[in-house]
Amino acid sequence: MRGYEWQVVNGVGTLRFTHPPVNVLTTRMLTEMSEVLREAHSLRLVCLRGAGPIFSAGMDIGEHLPPHVAAMLQAVRGFFEAVWALPCPVMAAVHGRALGGAMELLLLCDVVVASRDAVLALPEVRVGAIPPLGALLLPQRLPWPRAAEMLLTGREVTAEEAHAWGLVNHLVDPADFEHEVSVHADTICALSPVVQRHVKRATHRDPELFARLAEVERDYLEQLMQSHDAVEGLRAFLEKRPPTWMGR
Repeated sequence: MRGYEWQVVNGVGTLRFTHPPVNVLTTRMLTEMSEVLREAHSLRLVCLRGAGPIFSAGMDIGEHLPPHVAAMLQAVRGFFEAVWALPCPVMAAVHGRALGGAMELLLLCDVVVASRDAVLALPEVRVGAIPPLGALLLPQRLPWPRAAEMLLTGREVTAEEAHAWGLVNHLVDPADFEHEVSVHADTICALSPVVQRHVKRATHRDPELFARLAEVERDYLEQLMQSHDAVEGLRAFLEKRPPTWMGR
């Protein structure tokens, strides 16, 4: 199983995570999905979705450990760059939970439609890791105390809070979720794709974003992953036990 589905209907591409039970994203999936999106530049809209009970629980924790972590970080950055480079609008339809890398992904989307039952979080700190893109972008999107609490404690944010904070565009009832996603997709597609592409081109002029992300990743690999606590937190999660933090 690939762990994702890609479907194009009437100029709308839907990328759906289909990796049960919680749509964990693997290095292989991210690499393949990046290639899919690089071939999708003629579309009117790309919609990111999750199958089953949640949007996505983020990256496979096992791939955060050596010897996989370097390839994992490279695949994540490649996928994020592919999303950011799309010339058409990108919409995320979020239900259930969007955690870790999946939450970071929302920060790159142009429109986020969330069910009221959705929960967003960057829980990496709880397992001895950090969210590189979240660390860069979340403080730009939120007042520092809110961003800091999410980054430093892994605090979960309800869909209502995320909407009030500006992380979510549209908050919808679970019973109306599919209908509302279609309505917002239609609203986007009813407008001029030429104008929308120029809007994206004008607003995505940040050549330093992924250079800065690469710097954070170097620190991640060369400093954080050399610490006891980083490896201990990840192993504790995989072994389903509380971590023993040593502060080093």
